[in-house]
Amino acid sequence: MKYKELSKEQRDKKKARNKIWWKKYCEKYPQKAKEIVRRKNFSRRIRVMQKISNNKIISCENCGCNIEKLLEINHKHGGGRKEMRNYKPTIFYSNILKSKRKTDDLNVLCKICNILHYCELKYGKLPYKIMFIKN
Repeated sequence: MKYKELSKEQRDKKKARNKIWWKKYCEKYPQKAKEIVRRKNFSRRIRVMQKISNNKIISCENCGCNIEKLLEINHKHGGGRKEMRNYKPTIFYSNILKSKRKTDDLNVLCKICNILHYCELKYGKLPYKIMFIKN
């Protein structure tokens, strides 16, 4: 029987059992649990970036960098810090994946291009160009 086919009461019981199991697992194997959470969050972040960029292969919109650890979600018009104060990153990502939040004001940039974008919003157009040269 699939999760969605269960009644609300059965789903709640299953969630409660899973929560208890996860708590015991975290106490018994803290390093493994931490690694599982880290991988899950990274995977979710990659799926969000794929949805934002409408591609299977994600890369920086400015310089073309495709190193996943360097990529970030950027708010095109600023205001990312304000939004993140209201939501945890996991809720922010879930809202994007469930299409509860529009992505037309978001793009994917590498850390360096994201800093350049921030500086340009604050100080105006700067005379810098960033290029990604893959070895």
